[in-house]
Amino acid sequence: MLRKTAWVVAAALLLAGLFSFGYLTYYPFLHFFWGHAGLVTTSVSAAMLATLINGLLFAFSGLLILVLMLRQNARQRFSAQGIVVRSLGIALGNVALFSLFVAGHKFLLAPQIPPGVSVNVAHDYFHPERVLSTVIVLAFSAWRQKARLA
Repeated sequence: MLRKTAWVVAAALLLAGLFSFGYLTYYPFLHFFWGHAGLVTTSVSAAMLATLINGLLFAFSGLLILVLMLRQNARQRFSAQGIVVRSLGIALGNVALFSLFVAGHKFLLAPQIPPGVSVNVAHDYFHPERVLSTVIVLAFSAWRQKARLA
């Protein structure tokens, strides 16, 4: 088992990495995905505040996943590599599912959107995609862990 200070350092590094990933990739990813330059800002605005909040939420979700995994595996021996690999798998699965759901939503909205108009993925009507992708990935992860223990 790792010492407590090693876990604190690992959690701090994980939070810093998740925050920078969430902060730095959200709007550039949307800019690439939707092809609209208006999503990238150069001044302090609501969009910049949204990226900051997204980075904080991404870091908080990573910390929550780490705490749940530590609690779930409290009676077992586990390695730091296993936790990092599982966290990355959950994060990548969540991003992939969210992208898939948004692409499907955009495809369904295509007849209603005039040509040349981009859809803002940060709008409220994409919240079900965010929640659904997170719930599916966490449920799959918990199911897989239970299957391993049995």
